[in-house]
This record gives sequence, structure tokens and C-alpha cells, in this order.
Amino acid sequence: MKSYEEFACTIEFSDKGSVNMCSHWKIVYQGLIWPLATAYLKATRGSNNEDTRKKNLLVLFEFLASFNVIILISAIKNSSENIEEYDKLIEELWSLRVIKKGKSGNNIYDSKTWHRMSFGSWTTLYGNLSKIFKKYEFSTVMNKEFFENLANKKYKKLFNKLRNKERNSDAHSGFEDDIDVSLKLQELERYLDEDIFNILKLYSGLKLYYTTCENKAISPKKTEYKVFSLNGHCDPPMMSKIITDMKLKPKTLYLNDSLNNNFLELDCDLIRFNLIPNSKKWGIYIYDGIDTRKNVALYKCYYDDNMLEIPLKTDEDTFLRVSDEFLNQVLRIK
Repeated sequence: MKSYEEFACTIEFSDKGSVNMCSHWKIVYQGLIWPLATAYLKATRGSNNEDTRKKNLLVLFEFLASFNVIILISAIKNSSENIEEYDKLIEELWSLRVIKKGKSGNNIYDSKTWHRMSFGSWTTLYGNLSKIFKKYEFSTVMNKEFFENLANKKYKKLFNKLRNKERNSDAHSGFEDDIDVSLKLQELERYLDEDIFNILKLYSGLKLYYTTCENKAISPKKTEYKVFSLNGHCDPPMMSKIITDMKLKPKTLYLNDSLNNNFLELDCDLIRFNLIPNSKKWGIYIYDGIDTRKNVALYKCYYDDNMLEIPLKTDEDTFLRVSDEFLNQVLRIK
């Protein structure tokens, strides 16, 4: 049986409502965090139509590339005290031209390249991050080996191949017959089995939480937080409680290493957890660009095909700035 097919067994519900499943498939329900499990299941079980399945696989690949990049950027920002020459690091990461000095003395970058994100944009960032993680020594709050594996340059090469396949598919999507679609689907499924499966396995044992505003101290060092537990394929996500000696911010996404109970704060400017507009469902939204006409930042929910608009603000205390100052603010460390 192919590795990815181990995720795709039929589930059954007992009279008591519990889920019975084969042991291999539990990685989706128990071993994968919610956005990865949801995107994976849509790609592999979202439709019987081969053309739709092909498109869903390409969406999964782009989502996984963007999610990995955000995890790696978040790791850098959480270990910033050990990074020298921060301006140089920014330039290495975003590969952008410095256009002027800001009022505070920080460099301001030509961010128009990143006003609209694409699979290629995330792939470029992945390559830059691979170089940075190889060059610098980071003191991460979680398992260092996880980030080193995630930043492996082989994954940048993999996503670059898949990006090209998406581009070719878009260019010829109106002229593909059933045989072409079937052959391309088989090729993409091989990537899913041989390469993407290995990336998904890196996340096994990790958990994702979104903190609410409710918490209480239960000892001088430990705090109990009420959170959304974003783990497995649960829709809507479940409410639960966690206890930790780390100080967690409200309304923030955290990746959790359950072995040592360490938490990585995810960059709220690049990834958000929000209600889907006109719906009672929740979604993970990835930064997709800026609409300067509306003065909003755009976020995309890959597996529900929804967009979220967040108004941009220009004062010093807010999380986003317009135009060329945007990435300079996103990449702030302190």
C-alpha cells in the first residue's frame, strides 16, 4: 500500500459516536495538525473527478510550502537575540533592494515583489530560508532538528518542481484531455507518496493551538490557558485547556512540541485563525498580498477557497503598514 493511501481508509462511527479507523490513518486525526489534515483530506478525498483531484493536490503543495515558510520565519523571530547583523538577515531572507532609511533608522525595502504572493514567491522564500538556516546558528524554543529538517534545501527544490508543474497545468488547463489529466494526476500522486509524505511526517507529534483571552494562574510558575485545539480533522476545532510555565499571548497561534511542552509563536502577520466570512466555520488564513486601493492586507484560506481582508493601519503601534513599509514591519523582531 502506498504511504499516502494509508491516510485514506474509510472511517466508521459506532453507536456511541466514537471513530473507528485503521491504525495508519490515525496520523490524520491524531498525528497531523488541523490545517495540514484538512488540506490533505481535501486533496486526496475531496472529489472523484480526476481534474479536481489534480488541482486539489497542487493547492495542497502550495499550502504546505507557504506553511513551512511561515514556521521557519517564526522560528527565526523567536530566536532573534542570537542573530547578528539583522538588516543583512532581512535582505538575505526577502532578497529585496533597500530603497531608503525609515524614520526610526531601519531600512525600508522595496516590497512590491511581495504585494501579491504566489507559489513561486513562497518557493523563493523557502530557498532563502534554507541558506539562512544553514549559515546561522539558531536557538529555537523547540526541537532544533525539526527546523533543520524543514529547512532542508531538497524541499525547496521539490516545491520548485511542483511550482513549475502548477504553471504548466494552468497554461494548458483548457486543452487537457482525460488521458493527460490522468497521467498528470498519477505523477502528482507519486510526489505525494514519495516526498510530501516525508514532510508531513515531520509534523507528527506536534500540536497547534489558538489561545483565547481566558487564562488563570494555578501556581506561581504555571498558567492554565483556554485554547482552540487545532489537531486532527475536527470541524469545528475543539475547545480545550493547556497548562504551561510559558507566557502565551491571547488570540495567537502556537505550534507546540508535546514532548517538552515548548511553544513556538507563529507570525500573526503571515498566518491567522479566523471565522470564515458569512459562516460559522473557522479557517487558517495565509498572507496573500496587499490591495493598496482598498488599503487592506489579503489572506487566503487554501482549503475553503475563501479570502479575508484585514484593514491596514499606518500608526507605529499596529501590526501592518502600507506599501513599502509593510515587510519591514512584518519582519520586526523586537
